[in-house]
Amino acid sequence: MTKDEARALRERINQELASYGQQLRRTCIVQTHSENPMMLALRTPRVVERNVDLVALAKRLGVLNK
Repeated sequence: MTKDEARALRERINQELASYGQQLRRTCIVQTHSENPMMLALRTPRVVERNVDLVALAKRLGVLNK
C-alpha cells in the first residue's frame, strides 16, 4: 500500500469513526467525544483499541470492499 493509499484509507476510516465520537490516531482508536447525543468533547481522549490493522478495520467498518 502506498502512502497516498494509506492516507486515503485513514481519512475514510476517520469519517466513519467520527459518527461514534472516535478518531484514529497512529495505530490506536481513541474516544474523543462522549457517547451521548450531544457528543461533548472529552478533556483527555481514552484509547479504545490499540495496534489497529488499517485494512482489517476498514473492512470491519465497511469502508473497504475488497
